[in-house]
Amino acid sequence: MTARDKLLDSLYAARKQLNRLIIATAPEPDEVDELEVLLEKQNKLVWEINRLVQSELVASAAGLAKASAAIDQSTKKLRALTAKVHNIAKAIATADKVIAIVAAVVTKI
Repeated sequence: MTARDKLLDSLYAARKQLNRLIIATAPEPDEVDELEVLLEKQNKLVWEINRLVQSELVASAAGLAKASAAIDQSTKKLRALTAKVHNIAKAIATADKVIAIVAAVVTKI
């Protein structure tokens, strides 16, 4: 498996955890805004995955491995969160971290 493939696998796992968290969270009507922000982050992550697939990488294999490990750590944090509205802010922050990691290893398409 190449470093790029590992990075994609890590990203797909992070996306899967975001999906599960979003699906399982049932906000009250006054809490919907936070869940909508998390949905926007999920869409941004999907966009970054697509950008990664279509772009050239600026990071070395070691840099990609480091990025994959950081994403795997973020995915563990997402997995540990329960589907409660009070955890959405943590999920948003974690998603932002994953998005930033991806943005750092790709060039413009």
